[in-house]
Amino acid sequence: MIRLAKGTEGRELTYLWLNVSIFSHPFIRAGFWQQRANAVEHNYLRTSVTYVAEEEGEIVGFISFVRKGFIGGIFVAQKQQGKGIGTLLLALAKKMFATLELDVYVKNKAALAFYKQQNFVPVMVYAGDETGEDSFRMRWDR
Repeated sequence: MIRLAKGTEGRELTYLWLNVSIFSHPFIRAGFWQQRANAVEHNYLRTSVTYVAEEEGEIVGFISFVRKGFIGGIFVAQKQQGKGIGTLLLALAKKMFATLELDVYVKNKAALAFYKQQNFVPVMVYAGDETGEDSFRMRWDR
């Protein structure tokens, strides 16, 4: 089931974000993500529109929009990856917006493959952010 996140779920979503971020970005030191967990919980999640994927009462993934049509992130619990949850979250996004954009690290090969499978195309590459890693801006149009 996909539903709008509740304001009381910030800590649970941050925990999921942190675990998935560390797992999915081995090329970035874990401390980078750990240092940002508080900001994710108290700033990012509070200013984003977030939908969660839930199975048997457990949050197994989420998608956040930081502005209209811009996906700040899709995060699926490690043990749930490859089961279609990310695809369901993106399907919701594709129903909501005619155009979607997101950023993904160039070295995040699994995410790049997933987004390309979902018909996102790279529209630009930009030099490293505070991590020092380059990213693609990717776009999907209905």
